Amino acid sequence: MNNINFNKVFRIAGGSTLSYLICHMLGLEYSASAAVITLLSIQDTKKETVNDVIKRILSYFYAMLSAYILFTNIGYNEGAFFVFMLLLVSVSYILGWLNTLSSSTVVTTHFLLMKSFSPHAIYNEVMLLFIGSLCALILNVFFRDISAKIKRDCEIIELDISSLLKKTAFSIENNSEFDNDWLTFIFDKINKCCDNVLSNSYNVEFEKSHYFNEYLSMRREQCHTIDRIHKNLSLCTLKNLPLRSDIIDIIYKISNNIHNKSSYKDDLISVKNIIIKFENQPLPATRAELFTYSKTADVLQELYFFVELNNKFVNHLTEAEINSYWTT
Repeated sequence: MNNINFNKVFRIAGGSTLSYLICHMLGLEYSASAAVITLLSIQDTKKETVNDVIKRILSYFYAMLSAYILFTNIGYNEGAFFVFMLLLVSVSYILGWLNTLSSSTVVTTHFLLMKSFSPHAIYNEVMLLFIGSLCALILNVFFRDISAKIKRDCEIIELDISSLLKKTAFSIENNSEFDNDWLTFIFDKINKCCDNVLSNSYNVEFEKSHYFNEYLSMRREQCHTIDRIHKNLSLCTLKNLPLRSDIIDIIYKISNNIHNKSSYKDDLISVKNIIIKFENQPLPATRAELFTYSKTADVLQELYFFVELNNKFVNHLTEAEINSYWTT
């Protein structure tokens, strides 16, 4: 079953009702048609809504001009309406405006029913279109954009992950338990932030939502990486960990550079050097040493993967995204 997008549900219901009430209060005929125009015009993003309204207005005025020529020359009858629909559908196909057909047809048929193109009739239909479209724009374009809040939440998540890495290094250094509650707390923050991005995606352009979705996906994967590091290390005697001081130092270094894009390449090299150093260590002599050796190898690979996630993410950003979200 598909999840209900209550944000869009309430915008459609509220906007349609508002446009109907305004038209009804102004004494316009066929006021319910304005509600239909609002319903059809509300799209998933501001940009889509604006584009749809522009297309709908242009389509409508073409439809009204065609209807005027046909109805006044052929008559207000089924034959004229048939020719009108042939022209309207054909042009809509050519221009890619099929989504505007319903509103253009519904409103234009009012002229057929009234059998008149009087100034009052034209005013009535133009106002229906204007109010219906305006309500759609108000409900979408002027809906609160919480991108700034989402950006702050992402920055807080970043600081939380940095703190978690420091806690991890401290636990290795002091042979203490890892703070998995803090890890769970960060996962919850990421999930809530993802929900906000989804909700806000109906009010902002695609580029913003795409960036935040990609960013949070990267941070979530990094948290999974930390979780795997914790699980591997929790099975070891930390004081006997090979290259223990090197691992502690590199974790501290990564935690300090988590938002510094210029450091990722250096961090990757640093982790790689530790891996090479580890591979040159004497082979384990006992079963316990072999177990610790294998877990340490996994931890080093996870650290490399952690930094690589950051590096790949930043390298795929546009200059505008770096300037907006990833300044150092």
